[in-house]
Amino acid sequence: MKNVVFYQHFGRPGVVRGAHHKTHDFFGHVQTIAGYQPHIFFDAESLWDEHIPWFHEFDRMPTLDDLDFEPDVLFLNSGKDWIRYAANRTIPATTPIISPVNNFRATRPGHPSFDFLPRNAIRLCPSPELFHAVRNHPNTDGVTIYMPNGVGICPTAAQAAQQKTIDVLVVGNKNPCAARAIHEQIKSFAGRVQVIDGWIEKTEFQRLLARSKVSLHLPKQVEEHYIPGIEAMMLESFLIIPDCIGNRSYSLDPACCRVTTYDNDALVQTLKSVLALPPAEFEAVIQAAKSSTAVYAIEAERVALMNAFNLISTTF
Repeated sequence: MKNVVFYQHFGRPGVVRGAHHKTHDFFGHVQTIAGYQPHIFFDAESLWDEHIPWFHEFDRMPTLDDLDFEPDVLFLNSGKDWIRYAANRTIPATTPIISPVNNFRATRPGHPSFDFLPRNAIRLCPSPELFHAVRNHPNTDGVTIYMPNGVGICPTAAQAAQQKTIDVLVVGNKNPCAARAIHEQIKSFAGRVQVIDGWIEKTEFQRLLARSKVSLHLPKQVEEHYIPGIEAMMLESFLIIPDCIGNRSYSLDPACCRVTTYDNDALVQTLKSVLALPPAEFEAVIQAAKSSTAVYAIEAERVALMNAFNLISTTF
């Protein structure tokens, strides 16, 4: 049995970000791969609380001080997790590394994670844009794989989709000022409006998406892979979103959503046009969007990760 070591940092109390949830998904996938045993350790400065997915599996937070064996495989996110691990442990040149790449910063000189590109690794990229940026970089060594993130929907959210009690949900946790400004612009005509302008727990976020007829999203200007847009489509919320690079692979306008420039007035005008759609056309977009998300099934991600592990023997 080969030991696979995962390493995570949780820096804010009660806050579990998308990358944390995705690492927990990957951890679960490795548990199903024959011949491999996953282990999780945390940066000593992590804030240990019940929101961390592994919290109830340990009496206390396991840190690198508890790592008393040499990993057969390291599973390290390309950013701060790899940086923090390397600062505390020497990584032998022969140790296989599987590394999800979650940010374009990994390809930009001057960023600490850029220095890891020449290290032989199997890199997993969730969007075509990020995949091409990493694979085509002259410094990249190893294997680069395009692997769409699997998106799981909690059962209560799936049930909530049967009752649409929110006309428009403004998803603005990544741009709260714009979210509040748009709310002021649309509250007179958009019916029942709700705004998300701060971090909320994933299951509650999905329930709000499920209850919304339309969701207007305000991602970062540049996203590597914007998952909430996929969640909206899965939960039958009509997606309105500006181009943020990391949504191009699934934001198929006009068949599955509406894409605008990143401008408040453009977003508001797009919302008005969506609200004016004939019911049959509105519903056709909803159903086409939902059907298009099959590629993001958790099971598809598990199989893709298994295939990535099968490359270890020929890559290292």
